[in-house]
Amino acid sequence: MRLKRPDGINIIPFIDIMLVLLTIVLTVSTLIVPNTIQLELPQASQSTALSENVSHEILITHEGGLFYHNQSITMDELKSHLQMLPKDDPIVVKADKQSPFDAFIQVVDLLKMFHHSRVNILVRHD
Repeated sequence: MRLKRPDGINIIPFIDIMLVLLTIVLTVSTLIVPNTIQLELPQASQSTALSENVSHEILITHEGGLFYHNQSITMDELKSHLQMLPKDDPIVVKADKQSPFDAFIQVVDLLKMFHHSRVNILVRHD
């Protein structure tokens, strides 16, 4: 008895392998790039290193967009978040050097309104 020769190539195992590889690449790529918000921080010659662990981070992009823990947020939403935070929690403000000064002042004003005293402004030190 002679076996029948297949008419074509079975590509199902190949597709299975490619789907597994695609899943691995997508999973690993999310771990490689944790911060996708690009900021060009202003430079300062008289700055000190940040010595404490920061649990709250506010970012201001060059377009004036606000981010709280890397999530886009409005000024009103930031106000409600800051109102609920304990006053002694450390907060870092990162503002792009091309960001509107008005957005930075509004953030600082909210921090002062709720009496947050442990605020650090992150700059680049060369």
